[in-house]
Amino acid sequence: MRNQIAVASAAAVLLFVPGCGRHGGPIEANWEVTGAKGATADITVHTKPDPDGQGGGDDELKATRVPYKRVGVANAGPTSIEATPSTGALTCRILVEGHEVAKVVGKAGEPVRCAATVK
Repeated sequence: MRNQIAVASAAAVLLFVPGCGRHGGPIEANWEVTGAKGATADITVHTKPDPDGQGGGDDELKATRVPYKRVGVANAGPTSIEATPSTGALTCRILVEGHEVAKVVGKAGEPVRCAATVK
């Protein structure tokens, strides 16, 4: 059982290694929302499924405290993060392989949406 867990953990780590997307594999991405201290936001992260139709889709999070950060893998194609604040203004960002590919600074009380195409 321990050997199976070790193998599964090693495989999971390989999926998140920066730079692996340059060889046609999964691409590391970060989706972020920041805002006023103590604020919450309704957040939706959209990712494209892989070529086999696995993964991807929308993750919807209600009344989530900011700052919010999700680190994971993105498949080639469109990705986005949208957030509606409970109070104040929000900023959203998407980073791919450590490089900022989208950033939007919102106005108080208004939703923000960052979108990018992962290549």
